[in-house]
Order: sequence, then C-alpha cells, then structure tokens
Amino acid sequence: KAVREVLVNALIHRNYQILGSEIHVEVFDDRLEITSPGGMMNGRRVQDMDIRHIPSMRRNQVISDVFSRLGFMERRGSGIDRILNSYVEVAQKPTFYSDSDFFIVTLPNRSVATPAQVSMESVETQPAEVSTSSKKVATSTLEVATPQEKVETSTLKVATSQEKVATSEKEDMDSEVANFKIQLNETSFGSRTKEKTLGLFKRYRYEYSFHSINVAQFFDVKISRANAIIRDLRRLGIVESPQYGVYQFIRK
Repeated sequence: KAVREVLVNALIHRNYQILGSEIHVEVFDDRLEITSPGGMMNGRRVQDMDIRHIPSMRRNQVISDVFSRLGFMERRGSGIDRILNSYVEVAQKPTFYSDSDFFIVTLPNRSVATPAQVSMESVETQPAEVSTSSKKVATSTLEVATPQEKVETSTLKVATSQEKVATSEKEDMDSEVANFKIQLNETSFGSRTKEKTLGLFKRYRYEYSFHSINVAQFFDVKISRANAIIRDLRRLGIVESPQYGVYQFIRK
C-alpha cells in the first residue's frame, strides 16, 4: 500500500513543466527510493515541516481527478498518513526529502526491518516511574509560586537570549560561506564551477544531503557531468558520501 501510495503521489504531484525530467524508482536491498520532479508547491522543505500536518495542494488537478475516479486515491490529504501507518509495526520509518527541484521518498524494506516492540523491562519499571513522577509533580506544585518580579525578569532574559541566538546563527552562517569560499578558491575549478558549487553549498549547507540529480539540475548539466563534478569534490575532501547515491558537504 505504501509503495502504491508513493507512486500515485509522484504521478499526481510531479512538476511536468520540468522538461527532460522523469520519476525515478530505485530499488536497494534495504529500501526503495522514489524521486519525483518538483518540490513542495509552497516552496518549503518537507523535512522542515511536521510530516503529519502537510497541507494538501494538488499541482495537477485533472490528473488528480482521474486517479480519484479510478479508485487510486481516497480522501484528500490522507496519503502521508497511510504511508506512515504502513510502518507502525517496524522500527525503520519512511523518510521524506525535498528541495526546489525534487521530492524524494525513501521506503525501508519491511521484510528486513527491525520489529517495533516494547521491552518487558521498560514495562515492568513503568509503575515505579509513574510513582516517582507523581512525587516530582507534588514537589513542583509547591515550587510554582514564583514572585511576579522574577517572572518578568526571566521573560526579558529569554527575549534577549533569543535575539542573541538569532544574531549568532546569522554570523555562523556568514562565516560558513566565507570559509567555504576560501576553500573553493584553493581549488583549480573554473569560475563558473566555483560559482555553482558555492550556490549548491548555500542551498544545502552542512545540514542537508543531496543527490547527483540535484547537482545536474542546479548546474544545468547532464547527469554524467554532475557525477564528474561530485567525484572532483569528493577527491578534494569537500563532499562525502554517507551512503550510496547520497552526498553531503564536509564540515572543516
């Protein structure tokens, strides 16, 4: 059911205006990866959102209606829930990734996945933990009576701390880009390759992984050229491959 649901969503929600692109289905021993052209319609990354509360937006209304009449679709907005519910019995869960160009869903192989179960030890210790928690709640209730002045002071401190964190994060991101520029300038890449690589870094940073198809789309080159660029980046220690077909910038 999960595989059918992902394939139906890929056909319905893909961006057919991206010429030369197609839906890719890659089968591995431990997982199935389905890549569909076109990211989220609202421009956000699915990995940054609450996966259980994704707004339902149909990119291709006619195709959606046809699939609905054929019985391949149920109620609107229930697709992700059905995918996740298909994996409640195993520990490995489906993962969702998107950027401006592609949407990727990874479905673990249920036949080799680890069953999701609660150990007897945790069940036996649960009553004791509940008793301890009750005592903590009783103690906390006595400590709730905090003077209003302290609450107001704490609120001001929190606001100030949030401003400092926001400023610090911006400075860290700026310094990351500056350091990455220095690293690129030390390579023998041409100016266009350096510019595109810097743009790729700004999009994914150190936090997000990407695929060769993402590089091909961003550089506007064929997949063979994208693979060559990735090989050069890996050779220079700029990019690593934590798993087959997945790449990520290396933090220096």
